Amino acid sequence: MYIKRTAEEILAKELKNSKILIILGARQVGKTTLIKHVLAKEKAVFLNLDIEVDKNRFLAMANLEPSQAMKTVNEPRYFIIDEAQRLKNTGQIVKGWYDSSVSPKIILLGSSSLDLIN
Repeated sequence: MYIKRTAEEILAKELKNSKILIILGARQVGKTTLIKHVLAKEKAVFLNLDIEVDKNRFLAMANLEPSQAMKTVNEPRYFIIDEAQRLKNTGQIVKGWYDSSVSPKIILLGSSSLDLIN
């Protein structure tokens, strides 16, 4: 059963700007559940870096030109990376994509991590 959160209103506002969205919090507080609920009807790609297949897919995308990387996931409206702190260079990769003006809104989910925030 999903419990409505006041954070949904804040999230809806933040989804409207083009900047990378980073949602940090302790484990098991509902970050993933919140995003999946809010974006359930949207064209979104969700990768979890705790899952080896997803991690490998992300790293393969990182080796491509940014627009080509997004084509490999069918150019979603939202590109979500869960457990983003699992790879040291996640922030650097998505910053490169953002600087190249890729079309999806990039959302990073994870536990507090200075590497991710930087």
